[in-house]
Amino acid sequence: MSIPSDLLPKSKRSLTFHISLREKQVWDSLPSEKKALIRAIVKYILQDPTILEESERLMKYFQLRALSPFICPICHVPFQSAQALKQHIRYGEFKSEVCPICAKHVSTKKGEIFQHLMKKHNIALPG
Repeated sequence: MSIPSDLLPKSKRSLTFHISLREKQVWDSLPSEKKALIRAIVKYILQDPTILEESERLMKYFQLRALSPFICPICHVPFQSAQALKQHIRYGEFKSEVCPICAKHVSTKKGEIFQHLMKKHNIALPG
């Protein structure tokens, strides 16, 4: 007979990750509020795993973010500056009427795809 996990003592309820020494140093340097935020994000994902349906796209995005802070969240093209990324999204790089994330038809007016991405997919541009 097994004990339900919510009845286990706290010392028996843990989740561990294998991380690099650098990642451990970053973790140790974080203030407690940011550590609490990371724990909350992990708990949220575990409570609602459907959020990971776009996991392949998210993983590619985060891997590229390690190389450059200016990555297009839609097509994953890295840029040298925030300004170049803004221009990529705002001015003509997405001529399609279909959102690359949800496939919704969006007006081709200048900036409409940007507004859709911000409002519906919570994708914001840096700076």
